[in-house]
Amino acid sequence: MTRLLIIVFFTLFIVSISLEAQGFNWELSPRLPENINYDFLGIALQHGFSKELGNFSFYENDCNCGKFEDGNGSSYVLGINYEKWILDGNSSFSLGINYNYRKNEFSAKQQLPIILPNGQEDVITYENIFRNSFDNIAFNFEFKKRIENSFYYVSIGNVFHIILSNKQKHIEKILSPSYANPFPTNPPSYSRVVSEGRINKANTFNLAPFLNVGRDIDIGQKYYISPYIQISYLLLDQIREEKWKSVQAILGIRIMRWLK
Repeated sequence: MTRLLIIVFFTLFIVSISLEAQGFNWELSPRLPENINYDFLGIALQHGFSKELGNFSFYENDCNCGKFEDGNGSSYVLGINYEKWILDGNSSFSLGINYNYRKNEFSAKQQLPIILPNGQEDVITYENIFRNSFDNIAFNFEFKKRIENSFYYVSIGNVFHIILSNKQKHIEKILSPSYANPFPTNPPSYSRVVSEGRINKANTFNLAPFLNVGRDIDIGQKYYISPYIQISYLLLDQIREEKWKSVQAILGIRIMRWLK
C-alpha cells in the first residue's frame, strides 16, 4: 500500500508537466464562458511515517520497569477541506476537518542479574515492547502560496488534534540466555502480554504545525488535484508529565471542486 501511494504521488508530478499549458482554464468552450470561482470544497488523503521522540517510563502495576525512548510510527488521514482563494489567484486559505489514525511502536531492552541453580551469577536480557494507537478528530487551517506564478506551492498551517480513543499493548520477551526459565504462562512461553502494563495518561489535545510543498494540477470539469509532501511536528507531549513528541513525514493528495 505504501509503495503504491509513492508511485501514484510521483506519477502525478510527472504527468502534471504536460498539463501546465492548460492551466486553470475552466471554460468548456468560448461559447460557454465561466466566471472565475474562488471557493473550493474537496477531500484530503494522507499517509505518513513518524519518528517518535520519547523518554517515558513503563509500569507493571506500580513497579517502574524501565523507560522507552525513540520509536517509529505511521498515520492515515481522511478529511474534508474548504479552500478560499485570494483575489490575486496565487494564494489561498483553507480549513479542514479530518479523521486521523496514528499507530506507533517502541522497544527497550533491560538486563538483570540472576542466580543459576549451581549458585553462579548470570545476566538475563528482557525486551519490553509498547504498541500504541490513537484515533483523533483533527481541525486544520492552512495558508498556501504559489511559487513565482507557477502551479507549485508552499504552504504552512497547524492541526489541532483531539484524541477520541487510545489503545495500548505491552509485551515482554526473554531474549537470553537460552536456558533461562520461561514465563509461567499457560503454556509456558518466552513472551507474555503484560496485562497490568501502563504508561502515564495520554494528553487529550495536541498541536501540530506543518509545512507543505506541492503542486496544483487542473484535471478539467471544475476539478483540480493537489499532491504534496508534508513535514509536521507535535508541539506538546503526547502523555502527561513525561516526554513524547513526534516528527512526521507525510504524502498527501487533495481532490478539489468548485463550490458553485
